[in-house]
Amino acid sequence: MIPYAGIVYDLSESHSVYASYTDIFTPQSYFDRDNKVLAPVTGQSYETGLKSEYFGGALNTSFALFLIKQDNYAEYDGMRADGQDAYKAVSGTKTKGFEAEISGEVMSGWQLLAGYTYAQPRDKEGKRINSNHPEQLFKLATNYQLSGDLKNLNVGGNLTWQGSTYSELDSSIKADAKEGSFAVVGLMARYDITQDLSASVNLNNVFDREYLSGYGLYSTYYYGDPRNLMLGMKYRF
Repeated sequence: MIPYAGIVYDLSESHSVYASYTDIFTPQSYFDRDNKVLAPVTGQSYETGLKSEYFGGALNTSFALFLIKQDNYAEYDGMRADGQDAYKAVSGTKTKGFEAEISGEVMSGWQLLAGYTYAQPRDKEGKRINSNHPEQLFKLATNYQLSGDLKNLNVGGNLTWQGSTYSELDSSIKADAKEGSFAVVGLMARYDITQDLSASVNLNNVFDREYLSGYGLYSTYYYGDPRNLMLGMKYRF
């Protein structure tokens, strides 16, 4: 049984503050250089925040601060002799940060979802860990349903922005790969032909941004999808 405690206090009908604490115990499937499974991740997680709602619950916002302390955190450690990935357990890590989100109906027919997360994972010496994941991430998605004769048409878009990432191999090879901050934009349109049948078109990576979407062995990397167009039809039974 993992200990958990939480409290919520209603400031008003629209605003509530909360705080929570929980222990962490997560078994792992990562292997070290000696082909041994890493011990479970243990630690503590603390979070406090504010949640609000507007227009009778049509629009919601949240803001949270968090601190996560972990031991046996799995960090990439090169390759084993058999060619498989190796990981090492890092203790005394701390991840602190905050996240903010707004979601719901801004005005009649206009839906919005936006969120920003800042998470700073560090080892006990203060060095950044898990650097192949961004410390900052912002996502925005919006959809608008037209009115009148075009009431069956929905148009929208999305934007994803993330901070810099990198992958480095602390060995004789001294290889690394890096990606600065970047944003990717998408557009969409959907037309409801009937109550159950709809057609859609999505234009992804509108500005054909070249970016690294992930990292592989020995700090190799691979690119995200270039600009592309997707057409689709959906029928609901």
